[in-house]
Amino acid sequence: MPFRYILSLILLLAFSGASAQSRIITLEKPPRFKGGDEALDYLLTRNIRYPATAEKEGIGGVVIVQFIVDSSGQVWDISVPNGLHQDLDAEAIRVIALTDGKWEPGIQDGKPVAVQFGLPVRFTPSNFGIRVAETVDLMPVHPNGDEGVSFLVYRYTRYPKSAVKENIRGTVIVQFSVSATGQVSDYAIKKGLREDFDKEALRVVRKLGSWVPAQYRGQRVPVTVTMPVYFSPPRKPDRTKNVQEDSRYDPVYY
Repeated sequence: MPFRYILSLILLLAFSGASAQSRIITLEKPPRFKGGDEALDYLLTRNIRYPATAEKEGIGGVVIVQFIVDSSGQVWDISVPNGLHQDLDAEAIRVIALTDGKWEPGIQDGKPVAVQFGLPVRFTPSNFGIRVAETVDLMPVHPNGDEGVSFLVYRYTRYPKSAVKENIRGTVIVQFSVSATGQVSDYAIKKGLREDFDKEALRVVRKLGSWVPAQYRGQRVPVTVTMPVYFSPPRKPDRTKNVQEDSRYDPVYY
């Protein structure tokens, strides 16, 4: 998993008659993990433990951990401003705490200073999301972006006519490979719902076309992606409301 600094470059200054305050500045030298980025990646990757509850639920993403590297290289005031999941947040804080005392402090005006840092910690569950043997710096993306591809999946998906009376709803997880050139292949059902739903999910994902490939250390690399296709029974119009329904967003049958 990639661990790259998000330097807020906030120098903590003590003003007379006031507690520590902050202002954005340009540092002469930002804090540096002893041994460099590779050593930091190694420490975090070797020690991080995916919370079982979050992995079982298929929850993943990036937790941004904020902390302060003080003038002696110690780490304190570790927090997660906008959490992802309680267990993921706690694990991210735990592994960042392991870096305490392993930093070279930031330098300003020739003196070591306390600096606030932001570090992304990525969690990718084994049953959902993007997987690659080691790590990637940039995940593969669809040319239309996350919102665009979500809209395309919604527009392409046709609720199986054979399932209408049964009022079935659920999610099919489709797995496929994105090559180093962005070509897509090896479509398969990672988690099925029923044969008719599975076939429709495969049809939808195949229509998405090529992707922008993942990158690792400046090189394009192949990865395996899993994508959810959600099925919900057709809506029944509410005749009690004086609202004009937009047929463009109604389910399509086949």
